[in-house]
Amino acid sequence: MSGYTDPETVFDSIHPGEAEVPQSLPRYSKHLNDPGSSKATRSLLEDAIRRVALPRLLAARMAETRVANAALSSICEHDIRQMMAHVTSSDHHIAEASMMVLALRGVSREDILLNLFPPVAARLHEEWGKDSITFADVTLAISRLQRLIGSSAMPQPALHGVAQTGKILITQLPGDAHSLCAVILEDFFRSALWETARCAPKSETELAERIGRARYDVLAISISRNASLSSVALLVRRLRRESVNTRIAILVGGQPLLANPGTWKRTGADATAPDPACAVAVANTLLQTMLHEP
Repeated sequence: MSGYTDPETVFDSIHPGEAEVPQSLPRYSKHLNDPGSSKATRSLLEDAIRRVALPRLLAARMAETRVANAALSSICEHDIRQMMAHVTSSDHHIAEASMMVLALRGVSREDILLNLFPPVAARLHEEWGKDSITFADVTLAISRLQRLIGSSAMPQPALHGVAQTGKILITQLPGDAHSLCAVILEDFFRSALWETARCAPKSETELAERIGRARYDVLAISISRNASLSSVALLVRRLRRESVNTRIAILVGGQPLLANPGTWKRTGADATAPDPACAVAVANTLLQTMLHEP
């Protein structure tokens, strides 16, 4: 268009390379109020501010808000330290109150289960190793974490089941004192609309009898830090023999397998997963494979 000046050209020509709109915007006002500025110049400046500067300012503010909201809706180091202090205190209501604060911040249930509770549990074990707290303190604190999972203060799960879901038994190694990983895993499978059952067997015989009485599509075993993979392999073979479902799929997971990728194959299981969300996806695949096998 003849005689047309692009407002953005005017905007950039006055302060070339100006990146911070909030800082540069006041500089335009002196040109607008300068009696020596022509009417056409003031008109171009007003147009540039309206069409270029203000949208850029709004976009910058929106970006700052998104970054702040993203930080608030994610678990941070402060949250981990605070939760550890809460679950080791004598007042469990404080921990519930902190969960409500996380929910108000927009922190998801999945984020809490993956990025808050496991680090807290790991640090509890570290403090026990340093003799800073007793084993009874660790047990009590982890039991409080488990109670929080079932608390109304927790953000509600986002249900995302598939058309065909199965039945899973989630367990830990017989005699394992702590079951937080199994509780978290069951929560993820429930959100995926699986039919779940969980047990904390005192012996291999108890677990074998459980799996020999009821039919499960998948058995998930949480392996503790000090477990012997050879003993896990013996248990897996026994459970396959005694399962009422001769085609049961066995899924294993836990810290020893994460520390040494590939070692899960020594257990004789069908698959492993690095976290509960992946475990659901793997179990869905195993189930579909079983359904389509002749």
